[in-house]
Amino acid sequence: LGKYEIKETKQPEGYILNKDGYSAVLSCKKDQETPVVLCEVKIKNKPTKIQILKVDSKTEKPLSDVAFKIWKKQSKENGDNTEALEEQLFTTDKNGVIEIEHFVPGTYCIQETRSFYGYAPDDEVREFIIAEDGRIDGEETGKITITNTPIEIHTKASDKEDGDSIITNREKETIVDKVVYKGLIPGKEYMVRGVLMLKSTGKPFMDGGKEVNAELTFIPKTEDGEIELNFTFNARTLVGEKIVAFEYIYYREKEIAVHTDIKDKEQTVEVVEIGIETKAVHKADGKKEVDAKGQITVVDTVSYTNLIPGQEYKISGILMDKKSK
Repeated sequence: LGKYEIKETKQPEGYILNKDGYSAVLSCKKDQETPVVLCEVKIKNKPTKIQILKVDSKTEKPLSDVAFKIWKKQSKENGDNTEALEEQLFTTDKNGVIEIEHFVPGTYCIQETRSFYGYAPDDEVREFIIAEDGRIDGEETGKITITNTPIEIHTKASDKEDGDSIITNREKETIVDKVVYKGLIPGKEYMVRGVLMLKSTGKPFMDGGKEVNAELTFIPKTEDGEIELNFTFNARTLVGEKIVAFEYIYYREKEIAVHTDIKDKEQTVEVVEIGIETKAVHKADGKKEVDAKGQITVVDTVSYTNLIPGQEYKISGILMDKKSK
């Protein structure tokens, strides 16, 4: 009967082709008339496998609970090759890993659908190909590492007029909040929203029954950068208060990072009162009493506090009869 070489040419669906060669010897120990001679050869197949690892781009710390969707692309023969077929959802484990087995040959797409909070979402669509032999880039286990960059936000709130951290109690005041960010993905559209808070209560400042907020949609050109938000409001009732700017960053309407420290001095602006004191005297002798004879001139010296240098102001005065009020 003799010695034979056995090699697998087609593996079961969802498994990797076994490229090993196996030998089998067929012999008949009884006689040449035995009708069937059996020789058992065990050939093992490993399942096709893809491993996705999600890590911090800076520390390589594994990121858990990050969600992905995976789908098989439709073949070109069937029309549009970007149409999703057999879409499945997966989430990284505590080690930041997703392992999926038993893929059939074809091209697959993977896309992040939920990031780890505080990180810039990366929703780029990536592809991998399961070859006819069940391997991925010639390897039995395909490995894809996808990173997320942690987002950092720092803000500096100031008076738009002179850049300091004090505003006055005018009917129209504007605070500008410079938001410095790190870790955003260039070319993606983000929205930053700011809200003014009262430090004394820890609640939003209400101007005319409405929150004082500002929003800006932007597309960063670099990973790190800065933008500005302007808040305009009536400050007449806020003397002695400290106003704190809270900032939130959104991507595709989902909040991804915040800076909301009510104790942060850099985010805080104080409201002070414009002060006026006057002293009226007789111009001729500087006294407070004058004789009621003819025409006299009163000089009123006005002392002020908390005006903004360089700004133009108008002051007017009128003499009143104290007896008639």
